Amino acid sequence: GSGGGFFVANGAHLTGDDLVISHNRAQDDDGGGIRNNGTMTLTNSLIVQNAVDKVSADYPLRGGGIANFGTLFLNRTQIISNTVSPSAFGAEGGGFHNGFGAIAELESVAVYLNSALSGGGINTGPFGSGVLTLTSSAVFSNTASGGNGGGIRNAGQLAMVNSTISGNQATGHGGGLYTEGGAVSLNNVTLANNTADSDNDGDSVT
Repeated sequence: GSGGGFFVANGAHLTGDDLVISHNRAQDDDGGGIRNNGTMTLTNSLIVQNAVDKVSADYPLRGGGIANFGTLFLNRTQIISNTVSPSAFGAEGGGFHNGFGAIAELESVAVYLNSALSGGGINTGPFGSGVLTLTSSAVFSNTASGGNGGGIRNAGQLAMVNSTISGNQATGHGGGLYTEGGAVSLNNVTLANNTADSDNDGDSVT
């Protein structure tokens, strides 16, 4: 099931400070560490080494660290070394997935060393839906091992302010950032030292 560490249901509220969400697993569903369908606020926390595992799923799997389908606020939190197992049907958002209709605000958050087929660090969408804002945050050293968006794959609404995307890698396009079917706003954002193997366009936005 989903939410290997915990699941916040529709209509529920959760507030946490100084939490460690570690070594949890979700099988054939979203959110290895956390699945949020309600309203959640986390501060000063670690989301580390969680995983979404494919057993028999014939649908995409998302959000090795966190899968958000509600309203989420993260502050001074790190999302580290989470994974989504490869699947022929898609494996997206190794660290964080912001889903259809979801709202997430990340401030002073670091997302690094996560991996998935696409959206190694962060995945958003689909269909241009879902709103994700990153402020004073860093997305670095993530890997999309079989697709696009080593740092971030965006298919929703993404805004970044005073943030950095660096040292990410994708086997497809957009080593740092890949956007499709959504919108992106960047203000004082640094993209540096990202790599896209397929055509060497490391920081492509297409």
